[in-house]
Amino acid sequence: MAKRRKAALTLLGRSEAKLPASPAEARLETFPNPARRNYRIHFETDDFTSLCPVTGQADFARIDIDYIPDRLCVESAIAVAEAYQAYALSFDYGQRHQIEIEAACRVANSLGAKEHRVAKIDMRIFGGSALTDDLDVPKKRSETEIARGIPITYVPARNTIFLSYALALAEAIESTDIFIGANAIDYSGYPDCRPEFIKAFETLANLGTKAGVEGARFHIHAPLIRFSKSEIIGKAIELNVDLSLTHSCYDPSPEGLACGECDSCLLRLKGFREAGIKDPIRYAKE
Repeated sequence: MAKRRKAALTLLGRSEAKLPASPAEARLETFPNPARRNYRIHFETDDFTSLCPVTGQADFARIDIDYIPDRLCVESAIAVAEAYQAYALSFDYGQRHQIEIEAACRVANSLGAKEHRVAKIDMRIFGGSALTDDLDVPKKRSETEIARGIPITYVPARNTIFLSYALALAEAIESTDIFIGANAIDYSGYPDCRPEFIKAFETLANLGTKAGVEGARFHIHAPLIRFSKSEIIGKAIELNVDLSLTHSCYDPSPEGLACGECDSCLLRLKGFREAGIKDPIRYAKE
């Protein structure tokens, strides 16, 4: 969840830019950027309170980005960089890799989150996943195997449950912006990490809440959803994120070291390798 801070209006670094009076909408079709990609941005003019994600200049309050060039930390850093005040929410859901909660606390502190709450929900009562049940975590799978089908590390309806909790918190603190680090590139095929899922949940959020039916508009931001792992790492470096604070492994050692063999570790290591950067965390087998 994030609340927007006030900032002076500058449209893409051009202080002379003029927009229609609120309430109104304007559309910028494309513009050049350092990553040599075109971005399509829709923005509203009600409350100019955030930063352009490409130029870093203060411009408008809310953006819908159709395409922009581990996940909690970078997604949170993007929210902070866009001048949002972050209210971090993590989940203790009975996962075997509970060390990720400690990592989430470190990340939230390092990025200056206004609050960090940990919701306790026991998804072990359902099981059905290697992360919450007595099932082996797949190891040493090839990229082809990882990309094929939905693995046993999928936790039934996890992101639906997580986003429902986040929506409840957002409504309670009168925020309309929810950031999630879902990624649909270089991933394990989880159905609740796809853009169509995020879009559908945003529709649900606006239909199923008091704030939504009274005129507020919730926005589910998934700024990393079309990034490759190497692009996520590149964005983290750009935002000065301390990646040594992060954790990705599904099956860490009792000492908290990453196994280096589960799908999550292999995808993380692939991203660092392609980015040409050494992974700063420790692995059990080095």
